[in-house]
Amino acid sequence: MDKVFTTKSDYIFQELKKRILNGEIKPGENINISKVSKAYGMSIIPVREAIKRLESEGLVKIIPHKGAQVITYNANEAREVIVVRAILEGFAASSAIENISDEVINKLETLNNEMNEMAKEGNDEKFVELNIEFHRLIYKQSPYKMLYDMIVGLWEDSAWSKSIFARHNKKMIESVKEHEEILEAIKQKKSNLTEKLVRRHKIKSVEYYTESKK
Repeated sequence: MDKVFTTKSDYIFQELKKRILNGEIKPGENINISKVSKAYGMSIIPVREAIKRLESEGLVKIIPHKGAQVITYNANEAREVIVVRAILEGFAASSAIENISDEVINKLETLNNEMNEMAKEGNDEKFVELNIEFHRLIYKQSPYKMLYDMIVGLWEDSAWSKSIFARHNKKMIESVKEHEEILEAIKQKKSNLTEKLVRRHKIKSVEYYTESKK
């Protein structure tokens, strides 16, 4: 069954995303909004909206006075960011355990079940939204507000990491299973195990990042 697009912007977004992920539009390549609008017979407005969505998914960056450019990564910097995030997020989860209520656990389970459905559908965009909400809910329970703010700041500075899910469907499926392990450790109030599992969960992104560079 053909995919039904709700708006012109959605159609352009999906088309450009597909071309970026399959390598047709290469890292570092500029995306000319005027050319795209002419190629698809649309005004520049839906194209701009699509570019904004691609930026939010970490696939392009908007350069002032130049336009949109497909993201390129510095491998060493990317790995360093992921490792730092793993350390901070692992501790945040561990420190949050005593404040995580049954109500929060139920919400986390619901989010993970929804993520499982999105993984099956291959809907990486919605999966990313739910994944952020899942981790945000855990870290919000930490008594260290500055730590939470640091983590969110790193998320915002490394939006490119979201594209890992788009490039690797199996990463979504594995993440759901890893979340189940993390939740079980949280339920049992095992702080050390929770920290270890969250760190491992994040560090595995390095492997997928490396694959995406091949």
